Amino acid sequence: GELFDVEPTVTVQTVQEDEEAEMPILEGVAYDVDRLRAEGYGVDDDNEPAPENIPTANPNLPTYDNWRFSGICQRRAQGLGYERATLRMVSCDIVLNGLAILTMFLMFIPKSFFENVILVETNKKIKGNAVTFGEFLQFIGIWLYISSTAGYNRSDWFSSKPISKWDGAPHRFNDIMSGRRFEDIISALTFTASPPPTFRDKFHEVRDLIKAWNANMWAVFSPSWVSCLDESMSKWTSRWTCPGWMFVPRKPWPMGNEYHTMGIDAAFQGRVRKRRDDADQVSRGCWQPLRLPWMR
Repeated sequence: GELFDVEPTVTVQTVQEDEEAEMPILEGVAYDVDRLRAEGYGVDDDNEPAPENIPTANPNLPTYDNWRFSGICQRRAQGLGYERATLRMVSCDIVLNGLAILTMFLMFIPKSFFENVILVETNKKIKGNAVTFGEFLQFIGIWLYISSTAGYNRSDWFSSKPISKWDGAPHRFNDIMSGRRFEDIISALTFTASPPPTFRDKFHEVRDLIKAWNANMWAVFSPSWVSCLDESMSKWTSRWTCPGWMFVPRKPWPMGNEYHTMGIDAAFQGRVRKRRDDADQVSRGCWQPLRLPWMR
């Protein structure tokens, strides 16, 4: 049946081969917010802080100050360090002297989870031969390449037509994997071996993978003393195939999953070093624009 009072922009019909799921048409922030909320989807349409993050008279909250040298290195006074981002299991010399890209890629994925959960569960449903770990890496690689482009159907990348600068995708993957095999893996792909909970969990299918990813990142990577917490969108066009699909109108791409991610603020550290050098100060970290109690 129809989902909207107006002519529907997204339907639940089965997408035929060589077709892509239709993207919802956005008609204006206020209208889209009301419409999607009425349909039961999560909408994050404000920039206000969460209630627990609103500043109060609490000495443990972040301390702000101007860019200046107070004569005391506050971080050293609190016994804190100035750690650089490092790989826990690989020395900096090895990284700088030519650590292979594939080796680094394998470090940053939860390999045991891929082998013991994703491949095991996927192979219970796959048509034909079981998917090996090597083949699964090829599958991921094809997806990464496709995701760096826009305007092509998946079938274009496996077409038997000659490559043309006027039509179709700019590359073919048939020498790596057939289009049929690629679609079979997509159809069988499973990310969890856990049974569904008794309550509704929109992220049940991917929750175990996210936990495994975070655990692996903690095991192999140590961030620097300056980290930046921000939001990011995982792009998605079809709300029917995306667990926890959200609409976030303030984002450049408003549809998909909204994740909170922690990144290294290398630019901030660069500004700290430059200001320290310009002021001819020897003490590290004498500039203190923001000091957080939990940054230890």
